[in-house]
Amino acid sequence: MDISRSLATVKLFEFGKKPAKPAFGSAFFRNEVKSAHTSGKHYPPDSILKRYRKVLDKALPEYLLSFPAQEIISRFPREDFRQIIESADKVLGNELPLFRTSIKISTPQIDWHYDYLNRISYPLVYIWDNLPAQLSEAADPVNGWDIARFHQLYDLALAYLLTSEEKYAGGYFSMVTSFMDSNPFCKGINWYDGTEVCLRGVNLMLTLPWISRSVHFGENLDQINTFLLSCLLYIQNIQRAGENDYRAFARHNFLLLFSRLYKGDSLAGEFFEQTVKRFRAEAEKQILKDGSLRESSTAPYWHLAESVTLYLTLANIFDLPADAKTKKLFEKLLEVLTAAGGSEGKLFRSGKIPFSRFHSCLAAKYNFSLSKILSPLSYLLHSSGKNEIGAILLNFFTEVTFEGSGLPANDATHLSSAGYTEGGKYFLRSRDSELYISIRSSHSDLPLPVVFDDIFSYELRNKGESFIVNPGVCSYFKDLTLFDKMRSAWHHNTFLIDNTPSLSDGGTAVDLSKPKVVEWNTTDAQDNLVILNHAYVRLPDPVICKRGFFFDKNKNKITIKDEFIGGAYHQITSIINIHPDIKIEKSGGNEYLLTGKSSAVKVKFVFPSENATVILRESFYSPEYNILHNSSRLVLTLDDRLPAFYIIEYTLL
Repeated sequence: MDISRSLATVKLFEFGKKPAKPAFGSAFFRNEVKSAHTSGKHYPPDSILKRYRKVLDKALPEYLLSFPAQEIISRFPREDFRQIIESADKVLGNELPLFRTSIKISTPQIDWHYDYLNRISYPLVYIWDNLPAQLSEAADPVNGWDIARFHQLYDLALAYLLTSEEKYAGGYFSMVTSFMDSNPFCKGINWYDGTEVCLRGVNLMLTLPWISRSVHFGENLDQINTFLLSCLLYIQNIQRAGENDYRAFARHNFLLLFSRLYKGDSLAGEFFEQTVKRFRAEAEKQILKDGSLRESSTAPYWHLAESVTLYLTLANIFDLPADAKTKKLFEKLLEVLTAAGGSEGKLFRSGKIPFSRFHSCLAAKYNFSLSKILSPLSYLLHSSGKNEIGAILLNFFTEVTFEGSGLPANDATHLSSAGYTEGGKYFLRSRDSELYISIRSSHSDLPLPVVFDDIFSYELRNKGESFIVNPGVCSYFKDLTLFDKMRSAWHHNTFLIDNTPSLSDGGTAVDLSKPKVVEWNTTDAQDNLVILNHAYVRLPDPVICKRGFFFDKNKNKITIKDEFIGGAYHQITSIINIHPDIKIEKSGGNEYLLTGKSSAVKVKFVFPSENATVILRESFYSPEYNILHNSSRLVLTLDDRLPAFYIIEYTLL
């Protein structure tokens, strides 16, 4: 493969001298890749590797010294060594956690093209040969991507850093070799998604400093060089590199690290300048003025928090110039994230959910406690010193907690109610209770252009327990029928009219509902939020919907009033999804008692119409990716001539 010609093409594409890249590269690019494979060269040839190896040899010492290894060693609590060592030993023994279950791989090497949960192989074909259509219906690419993000390298590198035992360094380099031998460039599921390619490269570059004192480091540098150049070639030629949504930040962090690791190369220098500018431009595109995000699902909030924290950490390490406007935007994002996490540090659940962390050691990869991210983020935004970078890296990438880090606690226990109108996020709070409300539909550009029919949906927590919940996702690929159900209004805490989705085409295009906030007031005693929804004006008999949330904090009572303005008969269905850990008892009439471990909530339905019923139905709930529990939902059905209304009262006990 003539990578020198390809890199020239990369440069033209990258800096706007050519049209936008096709989804899987130009015909020229694809033909070059196929030609290389035919000749037995699955990765870049020696000529270009030697050029970059010379640059790498010069820039590497400065890069490695930028990351404070000795500070991490000195800060690491001796009593917590065992956790890291145990995790690393499991990796060496091919025992890997996957969605909170442990899988023991019986073969000497990981099969990178195998779905270990569903026991089905992924096809090893070119990514542009309609790879998804060749997947078995029972296979889920996410199961493979989760292993291939190289989370394991953190365990191995940290174990080596703390012990200097070469077995961990050997395991580290063996894993990289195994991946490269099994994943020819642009073939197979692990080259299909550009964000996964970027994350893999970032996780490798971030762990290099911890492993650099190994006696095997020098002999493996050519392999590292080959791997990173292949990632670069991919993300600069293929449009599917996470460029169109919040995942673009993974690409920017890759290019920032690459430009510092290969400092001195002219192309890397251009990457550095362009990446800094584009990160700021992307931040202005993705983060709205009030700090909420353009995409309203959970995943963008979580992963943007990770990406911004990493970027600011790298900016501190590499002495990137500060930008007041971008910093202000990040401060607003921190405010929203703090409000979103609440007193429990648990991010709201809406639309697309993350299946694992972008960057973490194995022990922390499923830890979605915002405090692990918000504490370093707060420090980076409010401190100009570099003396705590080691603490930030250790806090960010491990489960270990330690005293004397200098990082703020990011205590959210005394949060008040907050509303973010641009992003459609509202958090109504008393001392013991939290009500999260989304007035926009959650949407995502990738992996599928989908919209969740969850306008006006809400979640309710009382004394730290989840009572009313959104359903989650469970899987994006394996069971598309289940996925469609879980993103429908039938499984969100909202309403439907005439069994018709609020989205004009069932949720596969842009949301046209255009909700309008009529009232938003918050005090220590009372919160009021009233919104109009015009999604159903498209019906033969147009209907305007009005939902009001009224939180009387002195009486511990939340009242939801839904009003429907029209002139004909309609069937209105309102859904309340209940967490599977909550016990449900009918306490008389249209009243139900929801009981948790340490608190309770009484639900009462009030409606003047005689043509209304409330029944308890089966449902399901996914607390995290690949896990599905049976649950219940209360369904109110109202058949009547409009205008009409009903009221749902929650008494918090």
